[in-house]
Amino acid sequence: MDKKEREVSLYELLWNVVFSWRRILLCAVIFAILAGAVRYAGDWKTYQTLQKSSLAEEPETDEFTEEELIEIEDAKTIQEAMDENRDYLENSILMNVDPYAENVLVLQYYVDSDYQFNYTSDNSSDYTASVVSAYGDYVQSGKIAEKIVDTLEIDCEARYMEELISAVWSYQNEIFSIEVIYPDENVLNQMSEIVTSEIEGQADRINQTIGSHTLKLLSSDIMLKTDSELASRQKAIQDIITSYRTQLTSLKASMTEDQLAQLTNEKVSDEENEEKPVVTAVRPSVSVKYIVLGILAGIFLGVVWVACKVLFTNRLQFADDLTNLYGLRSFGSYRTEKKRFAVDAFLWKLKTRKEKKLTQEEYLDIICSNLELICKSANISRLYLCGTVMEQIDAKLPESIADKMKGAGIDVLCGNDVRYDMRSLRDMKAVGNTVLLEQVGISGYQEIEQELKAIKEQQVEILGCICVE
Repeated sequence: MDKKEREVSLYELLWNVVFSWRRILLCAVIFAILAGAVRYAGDWKTYQTLQKSSLAEEPETDEFTEEELIEIEDAKTIQEAMDENRDYLENSILMNVDPYAENVLVLQYYVDSDYQFNYTSDNSSDYTASVVSAYGDYVQSGKIAEKIVDTLEIDCEARYMEELISAVWSYQNEIFSIEVIYPDENVLNQMSEIVTSEIEGQADRINQTIGSHTLKLLSSDIMLKTDSELASRQKAIQDIITSYRTQLTSLKASMTEDQLAQLTNEKVSDEENEEKPVVTAVRPSVSVKYIVLGILAGIFLGVVWVACKVLFTNRLQFADDLTNLYGLRSFGSYRTEKKRFAVDAFLWKLKTRKEKKLTQEEYLDIICSNLELICKSANISRLYLCGTVMEQIDAKLPESIADKMKGAGIDVLCGNDVRYDMRSLRDMKAVGNTVLLEQVGISGYQEIEQELKAIKEQQVEILGCICVE
């Protein structure tokens, strides 16, 4: 007999996966533990490596006395302060402006307040000074500086732009001035538009929060002036750097070579730390992310495992396979009573919710009725019952079939696997017709094929089959 190709119902495959929830759950737990453990082991190894690295990078200071360490720290502090002031002198736009030829944008605004004092009924205070102060505070808040840097794409930090913008106002009058310093006059013209737009954009907010008023631009001029205060400030920064340099030179002169080497190493180490990202050794912990990934991987592999078992197993998976693969007439299926736990019982009820619930006796009656009809229509008074796994099937089932069929006037002789039991083979040959009895999950596809071949070689008629589920 040629080997048949077996078709698996997607519906039955799905239910096989569902009923194998224990195996899938086990896979999920195992892979969750493995994924979490592997991740933890990797994090722990990284943690130990970082700890060893940080310990190796710590400077050895045991060879210096307390006074020598103080001198090293003082020199380091002076060096840092000198570097900070030097950086400010180099990067600050204000510090690089020529104080004797300073381009200054001056904007003057007048606040026309709607406040009117009523001698008969109104005792509220004049809010004009508060309006002027609000505009001045907004100018000095740094938001205009940030807007200028972003809009004109000036390559500087916002704090350096804030130094170039100032506001001057008096609480006794309604006029306030805004001054912006910048070396390039063309850029100042562009800044003038931004500052004007930003100031006038605050009018509605101040109207609502402080009081109704009208803002008027009196003048907008760019002038060249001498700024003695800026010149003094630039000189003060240079004098501070010179003073730091003198102190550092004097302090280094009294240091030993080891102190100078330590100071140099700390400076190089600080520069490297600024360039490299700071890596902190964090004590590892269990990664929930990897546990979840492990669970998902375990569920996936568990489902694949169950699916492969159904698709590639050699055991009989479904009762319909006897009919679909071998063309055998089915006299019915006999479902044994199985003890199912809560989850399995619920799943079984869910799967068989549309099927009529039958007892074992009712299953047996259906099988015997079908057998009786076939035998009487073919005028058969004797039949032989055999199968590849008769020794593993409950002996009460063949006996019950034989008893019921005897009541209908049909003798049923039960035997074993005719491939290996010569007595069963002779009895089957003598009877002349047979019915196969196989069980799902135990009978093998190849064994059934061999059994059918052996029966046909003896020219015995196969009436059909009964399947135990």
